[in-house]
Amino acid sequence: MLIFSSSGLRGIAPEWLTPEIALRAAVAYARALNPDAVLVGRDTRSTSPLLELSVVSGLLSEGVKVFRAGIVPTPTAFFAVRELGLDGAIVITGSHNPVMWNALKMANEEGTFIKDEVMKKIIDTLREVRCGWKSGGKAVVVDIIERYVQFLKGVVDCEVIRKRGLKVLVDPAAGAASHVTPRVLREVGCKVVSVNTCPYMSFRHYEPSQETLAYLHRILRTCDIGFAHDCDGDRLVILDPRRGALDPNYTLALALESFHDKYGYKGFVVVNFATSNMVRDVAESLGCKVIYSKIGEVYVLEEMRHKGALIGGEGSSAGVIFLRLNPTRDGILTSLMILEFLARERIDLGEKLEEYPRYYSFHEKIPLDTDAERLTTRIYKDLANSFEVEVLDGIKVSLDEGWVLFRPSRTEPYMRVIGEAIDEERVKELKRWGVKLVRDIMREMAR
Repeated sequence: MLIFSSSGLRGIAPEWLTPEIALRAAVAYARALNPDAVLVGRDTRSTSPLLELSVVSGLLSEGVKVFRAGIVPTPTAFFAVRELGLDGAIVITGSHNPVMWNALKMANEEGTFIKDEVMKKIIDTLREVRCGWKSGGKAVVVDIIERYVQFLKGVVDCEVIRKRGLKVLVDPAAGAASHVTPRVLREVGCKVVSVNTCPYMSFRHYEPSQETLAYLHRILRTCDIGFAHDCDGDRLVILDPRRGALDPNYTLALALESFHDKYGYKGFVVVNFATSNMVRDVAESLGCKVIYSKIGEVYVLEEMRHKGALIGGEGSSAGVIFLRLNPTRDGILTSLMILEFLARERIDLGEKLEEYPRYYSFHEKIPLDTDAERLTTRIYKDLANSFEVEVLDGIKVSLDEGWVLFRPSRTEPYMRVIGEAIDEERVKELKRWGVKLVRDIMREMAR
């Protein structure tokens, strides 16, 4: 089973996402966008080199000039599209998905994810594509890392960071940012402790979370702050020496305050439908107004452009977008912005966290054994008559002192149940209620 979304296509590789499908997808991409030159990069998964060859072959067969970047973070690849004046990019990466998964992330000439209507065209073409051969295609190797590092160093005040001398723990999940984040943090003057940087041998699940990062607690105590990525570096989870891995919403809140502190920003902030109310509270305290979008980077970015918002992101997945710096989720850039903020204001991370309103949250993934659309419809029917329901993306129910969101994942075969409350016991109740509701309905539908 392949899963298609606004970011591309993904599945277990090579069982679902086969080399043949990767080749045909690259051909379909070329026919839908008609590019002259495309960057191709990949993460460190064992299946990525094979899929990379298939993608390169598909593009070459359509006469496209291919810039091969090798192992490269997704935000770096998307930056390269604009930096090199290319027409798009395909990055082979399963991102936060388990190791057996992989994906093709597709970008346009702006270095952002392609729009839904273009993705639909690619899907329709993929089903019927017959590979041919056009002249003009050739492949060249390009090193974009150096330009990207220099770009990052030009965004922040390196001297301010250097004077603070922060000791930073970095866990890039042995992924594509392993040779980027530790390097750039050292070059801006941090004392860096890097772990889990050997390609193809990650110590943990690629999705950074409190559970997967718990093994770092001892070494974290010796540092001022820690950063953790997923496999392609677009997500950034922050680690505090006392609290450990923070809820991903803290990444967006800290990034927002960093942006406000640096530029005096008081405009719109676009966040996805699953983002914590804590981010809204922080935004309002800074004179900003939060606008909600559907879940997915492409939808956040579209709403940012529509509203003229210069910062936005997905608190639920620790992804931040700085529109005029690099208009895609960029975990590496976000780490530098937060470090500059802490260094300039001489702030201790733990003390800053105490200033933020406290919400308790949960994020459960329930394996689907029925059609996701039918299940979502049934959940809506069960809830609409009794609760205040919002349907911007999934089904969000407002309850006493909290909310619960039911939404089928676009990247995995799961129903996601996400919620939060201002009371720890209340959030446990909401979690039990939400998970039970989904499982009860699935059992009933299976009869």
